[in-house]
Amino acid sequence: MIKVLCVFLAYVAIASAASSRIIGGTSIDISLVPYQVGLSVGGDFKCGGVIVSTTAVITSAQCVKGVTVSTITVRAGSSFRSTLGTVHTVSSLVIHPSFSSTTYDYDIAILRFSTAFTLGTTVGVATLPSVGETLAAGSVANVTGWGLSAVGGTSFSGNLQVTQVPIVATSVCAAALSRINTITDRMLCAGYTTGGHDVCTGDTGGPLTYGGKVVGLVSWGASCGAIGSPAVYAKISTLRAWISTEAGV
Repeated sequence: MIKVLCVFLAYVAIASAASSRIIGGTSIDISLVPYQVGLSVGGDFKCGGVIVSTTAVITSAQCVKGVTVSTITVRAGSSFRSTLGTVHTVSSLVIHPSFSSTTYDYDIAILRFSTAFTLGTTVGVATLPSVGETLAAGSVANVTGWGLSAVGGTSFSGNLQVTQVPIVATSVCAAALSRINTITDRMLCAGYTTGGHDVCTGDTGGPLTYGGKVVGLVSWGASCGAIGSPAVYAKISTLRAWISTEAGV
């Protein structure tokens, strides 16, 4: 599945999350994840996102950093990346003030809409974890998106994809990715040591869901589906207070 590809400069630098997609996934109907949206910039698909209220969506900060607000749209209520559902234009956005485009810490942004989403079987508001809520290593979560389905792929998935990935202990993740970046309290890791199921380019900003709650947003990683290289997600429970303040949820 979606996993941000790392850019290797000298030795290794952090991968840009805006280039992720689901590896080893299967198609899923939007009615099972009605809070999932696709984000486009200037008409071109770029990232995923999550509906958190009838007028707000959360996504990765890297997806919208430096982007003109009026060029951003989201498609809601469709299993398909570029057809059906409803398209909404963003009216304003706020990026977490501590976001770092170097380390991808605090990788979250809120998109606001002047016209509310119409809720139904294919459009819904996500349930978020409480502040400080923890998730045990080994817990198996679902990650969804329209990202690349193969390393080196050239086209995004037309149908929404899902794959399952186990939560990885922070200490294990930090050791695995120590030459790339530092794992902070605002990050959550998930993936198989054997690789094969992961996120990739285009999945960035999309949801990692466990127990009916969106616990993370696809952020960055070393390589899509690589052995011993978990993906890193923005950890919602440690960003929950900011989301509440900015989105009123």
